[in-house]
Amino acid sequence: MRFYYLCSLAIAMCMMSCSTSKDAVVIPAQSKHTVVNAPTDGYVAVLDKRNVTDVDVRVLSTETGEQVKGFGLGLAGNVEVYVDKGTELVLENNSDRKARVKMKTRAYSKTAAPEAPSPPSPPSSINPPTAKEAPATQQKKVEYIEFTLRNPGLKSIPLIIPSVMNPNLSPNSRSGVSLKIGQEILFRYKGKKRVLLTVTDAIQNGDEIDVKALLEKRKAEIDQEK
Repeated sequence: MRFYYLCSLAIAMCMMSCSTSKDAVVIPAQSKHTVVNAPTDGYVAVLDKRNVTDVDVRVLSTETGEQVKGFGLGLAGNVEVYVDKGTELVLENNSDRKARVKMKTRAYSKTAAPEAPSPPSPPSSINPPTAKEAPATQQKKVEYIEFTLRNPGLKSIPLIIPSVMNPNLSPNSRSGVSLKIGQEILFRYKGKKRVLLTVTDAIQNGDEIDVKALLEKRKAEIDQEK
């Protein structure tokens, strides 16, 4: 009787272990994991990591393979990543030890699509088309800047990067990001979303930004507003 009881207990524990680990992704050293079987029309990936191994999180275009967005997930990091239609999520471990990331996904839909551009006017023999009237296929390539968000404080700092991710910067941590020029980084203060930083070409590749100091400065500026 005791034997059957122990067997039943072992089976139950095994089932609990399997159900708990099915949301976890284990990435061997020097390898990467591409998320599959995810919603194809866009989704949000909620990532939670509780070990010392850094993981690079990249969202790539499925058509060109180019990186659309990316950042580093450091010690005890957690973040929500927006994976748009036509892109795929890749978790990369460049260290010499395995990494473990808990991941859950949920579908999302954008509330409104961007307005379609007006059709160009036909060219005139008197007024030939200017550079501003170039075909849409000749659009300028979006420029991305890679830099680091640092939190030297003892408290977590939640941020909002619209249509990219909602990172929660852990205490005494660094998180690398790759963001396009014009991208805003927001925070919540006194019940409203506020702009902490807008990415411009004044930020250079490899720069490190002290988020704690910048956050304190922005809150002081808001408090002084009438």
